[in-house]
Amino acid sequence: MAEEVKKELAEKASTKADEVKGSFKKGLSSFYKKFKIVVFILLVIALGVGLFFVFGTYSNGYRAGNVMKVSKKGVVFKTWEGQLNVGGLQGGETASDVATTVWNFSVTNEAIVDDIEEAVDVGTRVKLHYREKYMQFDFRGDTKYIVYKVEKVPQN
Repeated sequence: MAEEVKKELAEKASTKADEVKGSFKKGLSSFYKKFKIVVFILLVIALGVGLFFVFGTYSNGYRAGNVMKVSKKGVVFKTWEGQLNVGGLQGGETASDVATTVWNFSVTNEAIVDDIEEAVDVGTRVKLHYREKYMQFDFRGDTKYIVYKVEKVPQN
C-alpha cells in the first residue's frame, strides 16, 4: 500500500512538473512572439523616420543673385556645389557700405547645372528655386539646400 501511495504521489508530482514545464514553455513562446512583434514595429517606425529625414522637405523658396561658382566635388560621392552672391546693403550712406552675402547650394540635376552655367556665361542674375531638406546627406550634396529650378532675372 505504501508503494502504491508513493507511486501515486510520484505520478502526481510528475504530472504537476509537466504542467509547470508546459506552462513555462507556453509563456516563453508567447513572450518571444510579443518581443518579435515589438521589435518589428520599432524597426518599421525607425525606417519611416529615416525615410522622412532623407526625402522630406523642410521648406521651399528661392534666392536671387549672381552665381559665383559651380563645381563638382567629392571623394566618394561627386556632387555639384555652388555659391550664389546674394548681395546686400548695410545701413550706411555711401556705396562702400555694401556687404556681400554668399549662399551655398547643391544641385542634383545635370540640366539645372547647364542652366546655371549658361547664366554665368551671359553674366545675368538668376533666381534659384530650392528645397531645404531636414538633414544633409553626402550622397545628395554638401548642403541642405537642393536647387531644382533656375530662372534668369531680367535686367532693368
